[in-house]
Amino acid sequence: MTRTAALEFAASGVRVNAICPGLVQTPMVSVIPKEVIDDITAGIPLGRGADPNCRSLFRVEMEHYRRRSSDEQPL
Repeated sequence: MTRTAALEFAASGVRVNAICPGLVQTPMVSVIPKEVIDDITAGIPLGRGADPNCRSLFRVEMEHYRRRSSDEQPL
């Protein structure tokens, strides 16, 4: 959806961004009780939180900032 919106509005100079927060397996999360983690991961299609070493950022920027439109950028 984000890519479609980016392509649709790019000619108007509109930026489209998507931020998809969710559970990330970090030391901070390790102190959360297992029952709570199980409830959270039950609603995640992969059944687990994100690996903090495997992230990407989907970016769409106005043409006068950069010559990119709608591509994934590693963090």
